Amino acid sequence: MDSTSMFDPELYTGVFKDIGEATTLPAWCYSSQYWFNREKERVFDGAWHFVCLESSLHNGQFVRRDLLGNNILVVRDHDGEVRAFYNSCRHRGAPLTDQDTGRVKALVCPYHKWVYALNGKLIKANGLSSESRMKNACHLDLLEMTVDVVCNLVFVNFSDHPLSLREFLGDYINAVAMPHRIDRMRCIHSRSYTLESNWKLYVEVDMETLHTPCIHSHSIGKQPVEILEGIGEWVGVFNRSPHTPALKPGLRTRGFPHTQGIYGEGKNGTHFCVILPGFFIVTAQDCMWWIQKTPVSENLVAVNVGYCFPEETLQREDFDLVASLYRERWDQVVEEDDWITEYQQKGLNNKVTGLYTEQERVVQMLDQRILHKVLGPDLINMIEADTGSSISHDPDAGTRETQLSSCEG
Repeated sequence: MDSTSMFDPELYTGVFKDIGEATTLPAWCYSSQYWFNREKERVFDGAWHFVCLESSLHNGQFVRRDLLGNNILVVRDHDGEVRAFYNSCRHRGAPLTDQDTGRVKALVCPYHKWVYALNGKLIKANGLSSESRMKNACHLDLLEMTVDVVCNLVFVNFSDHPLSLREFLGDYINAVAMPHRIDRMRCIHSRSYTLESNWKLYVEVDMETLHTPCIHSHSIGKQPVEILEGIGEWVGVFNRSPHTPALKPGLRTRGFPHTQGIYGEGKNGTHFCVILPGFFIVTAQDCMWWIQKTPVSENLVAVNVGYCFPEETLQREDFDLVASLYRERWDQVVEEDDWITEYQQKGLNNKVTGLYTEQERVVQMLDQRILHKVLGPDLINMIEADTGSSISHDPDAGTRETQLSSCEG
């Protein structure tokens, strides 16, 4: 498929048909560099990207991440403000650090020992005269990017004029984050790695349930859910149960007590959500975890995983013992999904298109949203005219529907 014809809207009308007739994205959407370049421009460049929990940032603490080819630092300065910078010295561009996290009094470039305050201001420049420093003052501080925090979640945005984070998240804040008291969560473990897979495959596997008895027969089991589509850039499902899904079947009555202060649906079950494009976040009554997917190329994805508990749970005498059961379940499910997404990618260099099943409605919703952004509104209008149905995904026009299924995490 050449770079021009693959964006013909007629090729994607099947994605917008009813379940039973709808066809999946063509294989080139998972393997073409041309398609990936359009996704990066239209799906990722203007989106908000999760970095870490605010509770992980003490004064002087930094977190380093690689996102979409950008090496960035998020730091809390000595005044308590969270800031984000490109991880490049303004002298010769060397990274200020290659550590994933740390706590410092200042940011020091290891190359020529230029020193920056945690607010990004240059405070020492070896070899630079006072006159030159004055002439170039506006070009010497660290390059800053947009950062915002909502309910303990720290996001960055690479756009010059981004939609506000609260508008981007929409009703996720009131429907999920606040009832589950994400503000009380503390990250006990995180790790980053890459997989030889297209990013969409890992997002899709998190939100479809047909594979669960095939891939996760011992780690997950059955979890009936209600499908949700919220206002804003997120979709999700809700598992209504008094027990945590973060333990293996047979162990779920041995979980930690519920997070203090949870309310509403936060008391009644677990939300499995994708904050678009690729931030999968699960909020249960007793814990939280995430699996973030950020593309590196059309067939390589960077994965960041985090496990969290509320602050009061960390103080329990039995924390290490019981938390090990959570870790065992989380690690197993992640490893199983790592394997199947890389395995699936191996078949997508062939020219194949598949079908959505009843248990893959959320996958279809996600794919429709991606097409909406990649093809643009004019092309979407053409598809609507061809199919006779409305497929627009206005973030301000969310809906909710109920569908029995099961969901993993």
